[in-house]
Amino acid sequence: MIGAAIAVIAVLVVGAYVVAGPMLSAKGGSGSSTPPTTTLPAVTTAAVLPTTAVPAVTTTRAPVGGTLSADFSAAPVSGQMPLTVQFTDRSGGNPNSWDWDFGDGGSSSLQNPSHTYTFPGIFGVRLTVRSTVGSDTEYRKQVITVTEKAQAPDALFTASSLSGTAPHPVQFTDQSTGNPTSWAWSFGDGSTSSASSPAHTFTAPGTYLVRLTVANSGGTDSSQQTVTVTAPVTTAPPTTLPPTTTVPPFTGSYTGGWTTYIGAQPPYTAIFDPPLDSSVFGTMGRDFMTIYELSGTLSPDGRTLQGTWDEIVSAKTGTFRIALAMDGNTFSGIWVEDGITFPATGEAQLI
Repeated sequence: MIGAAIAVIAVLVVGAYVVAGPMLSAKGGSGSSTPPTTTLPAVTTAAVLPTTAVPAVTTTRAPVGGTLSADFSAAPVSGQMPLTVQFTDRSGGNPNSWDWDFGDGGSSSLQNPSHTYTFPGIFGVRLTVRSTVGSDTEYRKQVITVTEKAQAPDALFTASSLSGTAPHPVQFTDQSTGNPTSWAWSFGDGSTSSASSPAHTFTAPGTYLVRLTVANSGGTDSSQQTVTVTAPVTTAPPTTLPPTTTVPPFTGSYTGGWTTYIGAQPPYTAIFDPPLDSSVFGTMGRDFMTIYELSGTLSPDGRTLQGTWDEIVSAKTGTFRIALAMDGNTFSGIWVEDGITFPATGEAQLI
């Protein structure tokens, strides 16, 4: 045991000092049972071995069991066809090959592929990764949802009036089909609107092309109509009738038609029956339909008719004054409605 202890001490000291004499083994010297005495130098505090920093050892361990861990992400996971999806590999274990199955018949061997789905459906995606240690597969059912592309709308609209005098207000009403989500109106006079059914007033005479464009996620469509605006009718001064005292009285019934605008399109036909007491009564109509009832007086010379009218349809009233020409076959005069005077001319004949 003493020999063993000396051997240990010799090993500890030899790194820093030179030991005189032969080293002894644990089993003693050659043939001698008593080892020779060896004097070792005294060990002082200064003789402590300097501390040497040992670098940290980082151990890289293979995956447990030598397997891979397949994983991936996809974006977007839903949308209308055609839908392009970006797939990103997130597998662990350092794979060196990738096998993608996109569920619609498509595949890829790229690490991070993109794929376009061209028909609707719900698709599962499978990723298999491989390396020198093995393989692993990740399958996700119903991960990608593709819907059919929305259909573009069909643009259509109506207008409360497509013609009139300035200023001319029009109410436009959207009648489009296909569920539009936005509306763009152009009224042809520089004005626009994004309302679905706007109202617009045309302030100046002209012909305006009104266009409506509707849109949704499936596309756009347009429709157009023309609005015609005329200048407002000015009030004409009262017609000065020439003296008629030398003309024989006009007796009997007569019909007359004149071209003027009285809330509708001309021509109209008036039928008067002036009795002997010089009062005038009769009717006026268009296309064999009675529209106005007329009443008034006949001038002493039998040539001038003046009185009032009642509109049967909307219960409006107005005044008129008509003078026959000397030949008794033509007439001219005025027709007043809502304070606006319209010229009236036409032909007259005995009946």
